[in-house]
Amino acid sequence: MEREAGETSVADVLRLLSVGAGGAILVALGRGPLRTRRLTERLPQYAPRTIYRHASKLVEAGLVERIEGRSAPSAVLYRLTQPRGRNLLRIFNRYAAPGAGRRPGRRIDDTPWTAFCLLAEAWESGWVELLSIYPRSPTEIAALTDGLTFHQVNRRVNLLRSNGLLGEAVSRGTGKRYDLTARARLGFALVLEVDRWRRRYLDGGRLHDVTVAEAVTALRLWLPLMRIPRYSGMTVKFGIAGVLDRDRERGSQMLVCRIARNGRVTCSGGAEAKTDGWALGSAPAWIRAALAGSRRQIRTGGNSHLVSACLVELRDTVNGR
Repeated sequence: MEREAGETSVADVLRLLSVGAGGAILVALGRGPLRTRRLTERLPQYAPRTIYRHASKLVEAGLVERIEGRSAPSAVLYRLTQPRGRNLLRIFNRYAAPGAGRRPGRRIDDTPWTAFCLLAEAWESGWVELLSIYPRSPTEIAALTDGLTFHQVNRRVNLLRSNGLLGEAVSRGTGKRYDLTARARLGFALVLEVDRWRRRYLDGGRLHDVTVAEAVTALRLWLPLMRIPRYSGMTVKFGIAGVLDRDRERGSQMLVCRIARNGRVTCSGGAEAKTDGWALGSAPAWIRAALAGSRRQIRTGGNSHLVSACLVELRDTVNGR
């Protein structure tokens, strides 16, 4: 992923929430405004000084509003800004794992934010795109990553593994290769949505949509999670086209999806001599189809039942249904 100098990245946004009490404060305020004392009581795992410091950072970022009363300092009220802070929390609540960020006894944890931040960093460094194609070894990743030594790459790989984002893949050769876990693949939906959020609220309202490469990466991540045993043995072709945006992108890419006997979907690039169905759409249209189930801008042909089942299963898989 490329971004202009000075832009706030997705990782920057999630880093603000994953370090210290930032994410926990955002979740705590999701139920409504809280006075300073009630906020510290809701987050007993953090020292009051830590909560004050990170609440101030959220205020500076425009996610939280600080309202001072006319009486004692304890009358200070914190609440999420509308729509910026509220919309960011809605994204987290929709795409994070069920119950993530909340512990028994209404304690709020910050672990999910850390994992999503690491995933965003992996995306911005190009690792997610590399691993969406096939598993890689740390040596292979290091050779394809500029500016990082093998030891730096290996440390990051271990960090991703410890947060449940990478798992060891079955390999016939020597050496370990790693693949993105289901948690990482599904979590990519949150990363994409936070990217749209930051473009709207932090990047001057410039809403240039996802690129072909980003949409293809997303589909490569999500399609293998699908199961469509009813159509085993069939092949579907998905075409992803670029649109003219601020980067003046053109071009397109094709994904060929084969459904195995167990219903599992495998993806490859290039053409296929024979397909049972096909679907074509722009990169933004494919993301809308996956996240919201919107198919208005997706053209289809061939076996309509097969293609429809694929699109429905894609939406249900990404949204955890």
